[in-house]
Amino acid sequence: MRPHAQSAALSSERTRAIALVGGGLAAVSAAETLRRTGFDGRLILVNGETYIPYERPPLSKAFLSGCADEATLPLRDPDFFSRQRVEMVYGRAASIDPQQRRIYLEKGGSISFDKLLLATGSRPRKLRVPGSAEPAVHYLQSLDDAKRLRPLLKTGVKVAIVGGGFIGLEVASTALELGCSVELVDLGARLLQRSVIPEVSEHMLELHRSKGVAVRLGVTVEQLQQSGNDRWLHLSDGTVVEANVVVVGIGAVPNTELAEAINLHVDDGIRVDASMRSSHPAIFAAGDVASHWNGIHERQLRLESWQNAERQGAVAARSMLDHATAYCETPWFWTDQFATNVQILGVPGSYDDAVVRGRRDDNRFSVLLLQKGRIVGGVFVNDGRNVRPVREAIDRRTEIDPRRLRDSDTPLRALLAPQAA
Repeated sequence: MRPHAQSAALSSERTRAIALVGGGLAAVSAAETLRRTGFDGRLILVNGETYIPYERPPLSKAFLSGCADEATLPLRDPDFFSRQRVEMVYGRAASIDPQQRRIYLEKGGSISFDKLLLATGSRPRKLRVPGSAEPAVHYLQSLDDAKRLRPLLKTGVKVAIVGGGFIGLEVASTALELGCSVELVDLGARLLQRSVIPEVSEHMLELHRSKGVAVRLGVTVEQLQQSGNDRWLHLSDGTVVEANVVVVGIGAVPNTELAEAINLHVDDGIRVDASMRSSHPAIFAAGDVASHWNGIHERQLRLESWQNAERQGAVAARSMLDHATAYCETPWFWTDQFATNVQILGVPGSYDDAVVRGRRDDNRFSVLLLQKGRIVGGVFVNDGRNVRPVREAIDRRTEIDPRRLRDSDTPLRALLAPQAA
């Protein structure tokens, strides 16, 4: 995938201009929605990377394994932006003047706007221990990250992974399938601790260990040493992990620097209302960087997911055109590890019952989370058929007797149909 040539500046009799800062899915979704909704003014996308906007989920799986190449990654075909009259500006935004409605670029020059979308995403949280400075360790967030890591994953290479979340586990499964030996360490008591319930964590732990991943939980890295192609991770329990390649996946930090510099309300992301509007009336935010009020769970959330970026970008676009719209959706995440697909609905703050349907031994089961009889979340292991009915039930705030949910002989879709529930 070659860097996209910058479009020529467009002239227009109309003076309205909307700027989108960010080269990911949220910005692309916003651009597409703006044109589809009838916006005919100037539309500028400021992309901090040198590539046309691309999909990120394949980076830790299909692309890293070599099953996909750069040509398969773009979010839209190369001519999409010229057809939609989107001016692509390659380079980072250095600062924003909200009074003058102007963006200043790191490489020089500026862009004026009437409305602005900040879709600046997030960056990997860095490992801060002696010896951990790059290039001793790898992170996986961008295409360039994946291109640096991919040629290193070969048969016989020893890979150490720090972090038992989605990225760490996906890289572990990919590396093992490429013939690497893999050891994973995490400070938590269980894998995917922030994302799934203990029963699912235990299932994923058993899956990875059965495939040959050595997993150490409840330990931290205190020091990293290197010599040539060898690395040594000194752990808090006194053990040492030897590796040739170290990959760190310990979470992400929202890119809020531009927002903070102009005193937008920032608290674990740029705070936005249901229309994705920030504390400044002309500035909106969407995607990984946005902290929104989630009406499903009735609390503030910042989400890092494909669905969230795509939907929030579209909502922000409509809101910038003063079309009444609001974002209120059940969060949805997914991960693929080995031959196992895991989908997650919702991020409930609490639950008081967990109903398991199916058998863990079959590697195909669903877990429904309830709070006072209302379905508030679900986890689906190789059981995607149940995602839609549960999502609809969460959206409807469905209440149901847990004993009925435990009746595995009755399809979940029938149990959760509006008239049945």
